Amino acid sequence: MRHIQARSITAALFLAISTSACRAAPVAPTTAPASTAVPVAPVPTATTATIATIATIASESKTSQKDYEDFDIKNFDPASSTIINNEWFPMKPGTQFVYEGVTDEGGKSVPHKTIFTITDLTKVIEGVRTVVIWDQDLNEGQLVEAELALFAQAKDGNIWHFGQYPEVYEKGKLVDTPAWVAGIEDARPGITIKAIPHLGGPDYSQGLGPAVKWTDRARVIQAGQETCVPIKCYKDVIVTEETSLQEVGAFQLKYYARGVGTVRVDWKGPDESKEKMELTNIVQLDAAGLEQVRTEALKLEKRAYENSKEVYGKTAPAELPTGASADANPAAAEATVVGNSTPKSLVTIEAQVEDIMDVVPGGDWATVSTDIANIDAAWADYQKQAAQDGAPQTLQDGFGKTLALLKTAATAKTAPTTLQSANDLSATVVDLYDTYHPAEPTDLGRLDVLERQVILDVDNKDFAAATNTLAKVTTTWERVKPFMLAHNAAEIATQFEKSLAVQASGLKAQDGSAVKTEALNALEIVDALEKAAA
Repeated sequence: MRHIQARSITAALFLAISTSACRAAPVAPTTAPASTAVPVAPVPTATTATIATIATIASESKTSQKDYEDFDIKNFDPASSTIINNEWFPMKPGTQFVYEGVTDEGGKSVPHKTIFTITDLTKVIEGVRTVVIWDQDLNEGQLVEAELALFAQAKDGNIWHFGQYPEVYEKGKLVDTPAWVAGIEDARPGITIKAIPHLGGPDYSQGLGPAVKWTDRARVIQAGQETCVPIKCYKDVIVTEETSLQEVGAFQLKYYARGVGTVRVDWKGPDESKEKMELTNIVQLDAAGLEQVRTEALKLEKRAYENSKEVYGKTAPAELPTGASADANPAAAEATVVGNSTPKSLVTIEAQVEDIMDVVPGGDWATVSTDIANIDAAWADYQKQAAQDGAPQTLQDGFGKTLALLKTAATAKTAPTTLQSANDLSATVVDLYDTYHPAEPTDLGRLDVLERQVILDVDNKDFAAATNTLAKVTTTWERVKPFMLAHNAAEIATQFEKSLAVQASGLKAQDGSAVKTEALNALEIVDALEKAAA
């Protein structure tokens, strides 16, 4: 249903191309609040007979016993999860749907418009490659929400929802970013719509984001209906009702036309938004239009990493389609490349490894499993370019062996071996960075790896190994220090050298607790060095 009152059909819109739709000019992307009111077409109200039929089916319908759907990565084909051809929700990149209608704000009915665009970007979530959707909601011409939503199709044709990053605006100012992504903060993917919708069947979860109270559920309540919207009249329409734990008794009704998707949105019950929408246009973007949409979606993703560090910030970056040129698209180039030319797949692996190092001590093995799946997907992507980029085969082979060790250790939930394998994996990634001569010295990455190794050595009570590792930290620091001083980081450099001295003193006294505490502090200082170097 709606997480916030202003929200429209956003994440649960079931859309596709209508062969009868006019190929009109694309709706210009809105990146800032507009000032022109949107004309609104009248929206028919459901008849009393229709509501009665809905109520009857709803009362007879079974109730689901599950809070979330059973998710298994094996049910998704890596080669086709982004080819979404479910007849109730076909999604072709470059298709843009425009909905117009009204919503309620403080007892006042205001014009409401939604522009829902399927991009050609993909993003790996829970080891599954998803399609990135860019959505904009406007009230009286003013942007009230911009959102990225993530969908994929399973082998059985069911469409799954893997999360979303919304930006909520009031009077042109950003006020909230209630993001949820499957695999993070106990969030679970859900089914957007099934390949074969079953009239009167049990309801199903459309995704679960407990941290932001996203608990949408849906069920089919009518079939074989007919409805007319400005662009066409449709037969054989199914109707679903959506609700959530936060809006008991309030329902959003969605009308789905076969081969098209959502064509109408209505409401019943104590629904605060009283949203009524119709499909008013379908546009197939040309290459230039699709590139513009891609750019805006990537800008939104960049903000997502800044505004949602604990949720969206833990995901792998969105990826360009094969053959797309990042050079011709500044936003795409920024998403694809870090520093001068480091592949984002390697950056993704490093981020996931760091997450593993953070969560293993707390015993969060579910997150570890998700991180490893993301590493697997990113490494598979990197393999496509590794040889051409001149990445040493020995490093590639070493990475594969270490990844296998990591998987084995994580499956057995053996914390020490998992942490060591993860850090070894990070060390290999840092070595691979050298292939790309990034603007930020790879020795900064090595400082991270080595300081983590100091902690692992101390945890194993191997002070001799820890002393040897700290010596490597010192040697590495001497190499990178001139660069940092040239980047006006003298104060941070002094802090790091003091940390090295404290660690050396702790190792001499074999005070493991003191060494570990200071090594953790050193990792924070290295983060500051990396920011100064960027």
